[in-house]
Amino acid sequence: MQYNKDQARLVDLIHKFTGIKKSILERMYFMQYNKDQARLVDLIHKFTGIKKRSLTKYLKDNSVESFLKNPTVIEITETQLQKLAEIRELWGLFENLKSEDQYIMNSSQKAMNYFKKHIGKFRGKEKVVCAFLDRNLKVISTKTTIGTVSESVIYPREIIREAILRNASSVIMAHNHPGGTLKASSQDLTITKIMAEACRSVGITFNDHIIVTDKSAVSLKEERSDLFSWYKNN
Repeated sequence: MQYNKDQARLVDLIHKFTGIKKSILERMYFMQYNKDQARLVDLIHKFTGIKKRSLTKYLKDNSVESFLKNPTVIEITETQLQKLAEIRELWGLFENLKSEDQYIMNSSQKAMNYFKKHIGKFRGKEKVVCAFLDRNLKVISTKTTIGTVSESVIYPREIIREAILRNASSVIMAHNHPGGTLKASSQDLTITKIMAEACRSVGITFNDHIIVTDKSAVSLKEERSDLFSWYKNN
């Protein structure tokens, strides 16, 4: 991992110019990092069953972040992969629950932040999420489905049904792009238009469609307002 390489080079240079023993410098610069990394490996093993040896070996030359983004780089079962996804989901929920204000979707930025925490770290498969909002734009509930937007033939009908059952005044849809691109596909644009029209037909506002990656997010309401033009003209 580059971090360890840079630290090792720093130790070499300090030793060269000061004469301080490398063993002392290594304890100073590596001790807490190594302890924290070892503890992380212990916890991941405890809660997922992923082999310590495999994870420790990978982390010698790679970052923790790279593993969490793409855990299949080491030997891992589907069950372990699911458990790891649940740990990431737990962290996302913790981040959202820090403040109740984060559940009020009164701006595209707040919606993007909400969904980034909700599904931004999910890798491998696409997740489609809908948040159902009350009249004050507060999230009543959120429903998540695994599957691509291109497979969303039944989504509009089911989403409208959920919105009505929850007495929602508006809906925000979001989905992640595991590949890391924020560019909306033709399917993304099509389902956005379909959802806007479907919601309109039952008197519900389709507020936005958010595309999320592990690092960022984009609002189609901001990028392609024409898809939501009905709401501006009525």
